[in-house]
Amino acid sequence: MTNLSIEKKQKTYITIATIAALIGLGDSVYLTFSHYGSTPLVCNLIDGCSTVLASPWATIFGIPVSFFGILYYSALVVLMVLFFRRRDVITHGLLLAISSVGMVMSFWFVYLQIWEIEAFCEFCILSFFSTLCVWLSVLFITSNNDSKVPND
Repeated sequence: MTNLSIEKKQKTYITIATIAALIGLGDSVYLTFSHYGSTPLVCNLIDGCSTVLASPWATIFGIPVSFFGILYYSALVVLMVLFFRRRDVITHGLLLAISSVGMVMSFWFVYLQIWEIEAFCEFCILSFFSTLCVWLSVLFITSNNDSKVPND
């Protein structure tokens, strides 16, 4: 594969991952503001949002899980911008590590919704798919290239 096609493929995956991270960030910001503010949460697609967000798993030491989502997605966006500019192995490794932790946590939250809470939150599902898109994009950035990230 030529360097030009590798670069084009990387830009596509970086763009997908960045858009997904921004969607996750917006989702987390909305949930956090809804938690702390007086604005009621609007759930139009699934009827279990209030149940999930009122569960004991919705906060950690009184801090909503969505706040940690803000930190997570912000870190991903910053790393995506760095990777877009530098294309180095270290930034890619950080993206892979952080998005992998996010993927594990997302599976945990889906498990909780299915088996413990027995309700679903559309915003939590959106976060799951945002993380999945980021994680897969970060994995595919180096596919067909022997896991080497070219340095521009």
